[in-house]
Formats: sequence, C-alpha cells, structure tokens
Amino acid sequence: MKTLLRGFICDETFSGISRGALLFENDTVIAVEKEISGTACADKIIEFKDEIIAPGFIDAHGHSDISALAAPECFSKISQGVTAEITGNCGLSPFPVTPGNKEHLTDLYSNYDLELSWQDYTSYCQESAKRAAALRLFPLCGHNTLRAAVAGYEQKELSSKELNRMCTLLEQELRAGAPGLSTGLLYVPGCFSCEDELLALMQTLAKLDKVFTTHLRSEGNTLLESLEEILSLAEKARLHKVEISHFKTAGKNNFSKLDAALELMESYRQRGIDVRFDRYPYIESQTMLSVALGDAYSAYGDRELTTLLQDQQEYARALAHLKELHDSEYWKRIILAGTTHERYRKYAGKSFCDIPGEPAETVLEILRQSAPDATLAAISMSPENMLKILTHPLCCFGSDGNALPPDLRFGRPHPRAFGGAAKMARLLLENNIALPEVCRKLSGAAAEFFALDRCGALKVGNYADITVFSPEEIDSQATFSAPELPAKGIALTVTGGNLHFM
Repeated sequence: MKTLLRGFICDETFSGISRGALLFENDTVIAVEKEISGTACADKIIEFKDEIIAPGFIDAHGHSDISALAAPECFSKISQGVTAEITGNCGLSPFPVTPGNKEHLTDLYSNYDLELSWQDYTSYCQESAKRAAALRLFPLCGHNTLRAAVAGYEQKELSSKELNRMCTLLEQELRAGAPGLSTGLLYVPGCFSCEDELLALMQTLAKLDKVFTTHLRSEGNTLLESLEEILSLAEKARLHKVEISHFKTAGKNNFSKLDAALELMESYRQRGIDVRFDRYPYIESQTMLSVALGDAYSAYGDRELTTLLQDQQEYARALAHLKELHDSEYWKRIILAGTTHERYRKYAGKSFCDIPGEPAETVLEILRQSAPDATLAAISMSPENMLKILTHPLCCFGSDGNALPPDLRFGRPHPRAFGGAAKMARLLLENNIALPEVCRKLSGAAAEFFALDRCGALKVGNYADITVFSPEEIDSQATFSAPELPAKGIALTVTGGNLHFM
C-alpha cells in the first residue's frame, strides 16, 4: 500500500523545514519531494496544513524490553510520537539468559506475565518480531544481566575465567546486532564491579566500535568522580562512543557541578571520545522505593528485602535506620509514585508528608508488602540545570520509561512514560530551539550516535517511521496523579508503515 503525506517536511539533514510531499510504501519511504507528481498511484493521500512531518521520535534511553512484548500496541510511546527505542538500559537487559539469572529475571518481570523463552539477543529479537511490537526496539546488552548470567547476583570479585566468559558473551551479543553495552553502576550486581572488569568490557566494545552507555555510580555527591572513572577507563580502552544516561546533578548541594561536568566531558571529546548524554524533561527522578533505605541496604534485591522485613527484629532495625537517615525536608521531596499495597495505592502521586502516618513507617510497610512493586519519585534536580542540559547540542531525548498500554495494569509510571517526548519538544520550542534542531534532538541524534539502520531521517530507503505534530500544541498532559494521560499535539504516528491517528 502506498501512502502520500503532504505538509511541512523536516529534511534529512535537519537543516530546514519546507512544504513538500512524502510517499511511502508499506514500511519504506520511496520518495520525498517538493511535490510528488502522479499522485494517482497513491492508495491514500493525507493533507496536513500547519503540522510538521518529522522522522519518528527515538527514545535513546528506555526500558520497554518486556512491556513492549506484553502490550505490543506500545500506546504510551506511539501516542507521543515515539517510534523507536534504545532498550536494555541501566545495566538491565532481557538477555543473555542463563541458569545464573533466569529465576531472578523471571521474578523481576513477573508483573508482565510473560515467559522468558529466549536466551540471547537473536532469540529475543525473534520473539519481539513474533509479537509485532509497534515500537522498533534496539536492545543493548545490560552489564547487570551479563554479570549475573556468569556469576550470579552476590557481591564478589570475578575470577579471570568469569571475566573472560563475560567478554565472550558480550562479543557474541554485539556481533549478533546489539548496539552496545549499558551499565547501571548503582544497582546489584553492577555496583560490585571493579575498574578492571569495566575496562575489559569496554575493550570488547572498542574492538567492534560499539556504544557504552552508563548510569553512573553517582549522579550527585560524587558525580564528577563517577564521570571521571568512566571517561578515563574509556580512554584506556580506546573506546570511541560513551553515552551518559539521564545526565543530571542530583541534590541541591550538587547543582553547581554542572559546568564542571560539561567541561570534563568536553575535555575527553577533545581527546577523541565522542561523549554525549540523554535526558528527560523533568526535575523528578523515579526509582525503586527501596533506594530510600540508602547504602546500608543496597546489596539486597527487592524480593530479598521484602523477605528480610518479615522478621520483626530486622523491621525494627530498618525503621530506626530510616528515621535516623532522613529528616522532614527529605520526605517533603519524596513522592510515592506507585505501589500495589491496598492501603497506600490511593496516595500515589502524593508526597510522603501528605500521606497519613509516619513516613518511615509508611515506606517500610509498603516495602514489606512488596518492594518490587513500589517506586518513588524524588524532586532532586535543578530546573535551570535541566534546561541547560536539554538545550545542549550533545543532548538527545531519553525518557527512562517504558512502553505501556493506556490503562495502569502494569503499575503507575512516571509521567515521562506518556509525555516525555512531547514535553521535551515543548520546552525546546519555548527556549528558542529551532524546529529542525528539535527534530534532530528527538530523532536524528540518537539514530546517528547508535548507528541505527534506516532510522532517524526522512529519506528514500529509510523506514516509514514518521511523527506528524503541531509545534503550537505539542505538550505533555501526564502528571504523577494521572500519569496515563496521552500527549497533546500529535496528529499521526507511523511505525513500519502502520498509521496511528491520535
């Protein structure tokens, strides 16, 4: 089937937008011209007046690995113009699967009621294709999953045999098509890794010229040290591409570190490393509620933590620790993002200070019932820094969210899941970023950096992944209280030739 779109088209170099016509057949663009003649050959013609016909938005940092298979309509992404996503981020990917990690991964993804029937990148992609996910997925290999596949989740230094096995598995996944390796150095078991381990993995990436993405060990108090650790290792490994995931300066005491962090990245760029970063357009982060317990409990997985807290003495010890760890100002900045706890689920979107009861007790009651289902949002970032990061030429869009159905059956997400791309477009436009550059930051930048085949530009031969939006209307409607509200200003999203009118 041939479909013709007429309107204002963003050119393939992101240097301008002009009125024209685009013709695609099935899932491929076959012509982009000022005016395509012989339009009678088109089976469908769609006219747009003031909307922009842009390449489909690409989420450079998402977590839709399993949700996109469980709910393949991928409504939360498609409804805001996102047509492709780099998945497998923060060290967590759905492969490789071995006896060392399968039970844990199955438990982690149990909410989606989906059997992990694959073992590696290739078989995972086959399962994704079979389920016909609307979102085009490009899964990274996750360091945490990789390490656990070889050595489990316990705190330990890897033997040379285990490290060699990790590198071999990584190379297999990269050669099969994975665009790179992600790390989540805040999480188990990635937090146990030493520099020699990371260096060996980076050298494997460098051999194949693939991308290294990282959730740093710290995005706050030791941000600069964490950034230096990764960039110095990348330089030793002769690695060319490094992406800093959801780049931020977390915590008021760290807001002043932004310029130093940018200067540090620029210094390594001058030395030959293509360092870039992604970011979501919010000052609230979202993570597991268990993070509120701090470093003292960071070695426990969420299932382990729920089991641990069933013991009354452990519960009392954790309560005393939590009360000592945080003051009242902390609880004002922390929002209950989601929980399955019957008593507390109605307070999702509320600060812990606005929930009846003592905050520390509330947290532990929720964690004791089911830590894997409990998330928090933290108001921990500077609005000024956020805008400086978003508008920086090296920044591209990354939601840090996953593809979800229009209901909340998989839990309550951060509003970025339904509105991140639209909100970023709105903020960029309001801060005088030109329309072609907005399109590049939301699409072309990620496609170019991750070397995504046939994605990120409207040109002949590329996939017909297209977003049509109104620059006057595009924005997010999602909030922490109503995170499932779809974006405004998206007229049409095309994925693989399929039309999704909004």
